[in-house]
Amino acid sequence: MFIAPRPKVNDDPYFAIRLACAGSLALLIAFLIQSSMPMLIPALTIGLMAGMRKAFDLKKAIAGPLFLIIASSFFYWLISWLYVMPLITTLVVFFISSLAYYLTLKSGNPVGMLILISVVLMSVMGAKSAAALMIIHNGFIEGAITAMILIPVLYGIFPSRATTPLKEVYQPDPYGQQLERAMLRAAVLLLLLLWLYTVLDRQNMTLAIAAIFTLVFPCKEHQFEEAKERSFATLLGGLMALLILAIIGFVGHFFILLGSTFLAILWLANHMYHGRHPPMVYQYSISVMLALMVGALTNNAPLPATLLRLVLTLSGTLGAVFLYALLESLLFKNHQFPASRSKNPD
Repeated sequence: MFIAPRPKVNDDPYFAIRLACAGSLALLIAFLIQSSMPMLIPALTIGLMAGMRKAFDLKKAIAGPLFLIIASSFFYWLISWLYVMPLITTLVVFFISSLAYYLTLKSGNPVGMLILISVVLMSVMGAKSAAALMIIHNGFIEGAITAMILIPVLYGIFPSRATTPLKEVYQPDPYGQQLERAMLRAAVLLLLLLWLYTVLDRQNMTLAIAAIFTLVFPCKEHQFEEAKERSFATLLGGLMALLILAIIGFVGHFFILLGSTFLAILWLANHMYHGRHPPMVYQYSISVMLALMVGALTNNAPLPATLLRLVLTLSGTLGAVFLYALLESLLFKNHQFPASRSKNPD
């Protein structure tokens, strides 16, 4: 699966400041429009922008948000029609997840992750109530439109030095039996979803989201590496969120919140250039920080929220990886799936 390489200062000297502006402005927009899902707007904007390398890519800036709007609208329609039939909904989610994992393994294109995130979030919210399903759908639309506006504007204000976008080379899974292994991944994900459907509330969706990003990799070595990176990123993002909330506790002004958020994202984004860890670790940390910070502003429980996010990330990533590795070793005894290349490009 394609992973964006580390950004280079010579190609894009304004990468960090552009990302910091995007996160702060998206947060401002979320509060101005009084979004019911304010953490989703900056998270989607950061996620779509941070994957770009070198020059501005108009196709990616427009196609990504448009695909999210179409996918979320389709799954909103589908789940709103099926949610009164839980068994049918579960089977449909399983088949869609299998297809998404298969597309990712077969082509190496990470578009399958967008499908997985859309259907998982919609199905979890739909399992709780029709009103919750509408809230998450509106959040997707708001986040996608915000990203579609902010990304071109900020690239216009802070242009890249490179003249052409990075050419993404997708590397398909080399091991064969992609459909069977995709269905096995979907089955492991479904076990976590059933727990969310029946026991946990929608605040614990991190459990399934963490599993999605881990299981999408082709071999268990990369899956364990992803689990390790996500766990560290959750801890780092949680610490940054607690630091910002501590500052807001002393000076409770909205512009102090925006300024602190800008500086925190700027620090993390700069580490994407030359940090000790892969760049995706710092990108994950930004998303975690924003989600925890916004969530804490609404429920006034930052420390328990941070600890819960860390526990859910560890449970979702490590639990899914260990279970999948066990099932793969039992069901594919005569096949080996060693890492054929490094997970993180230079």
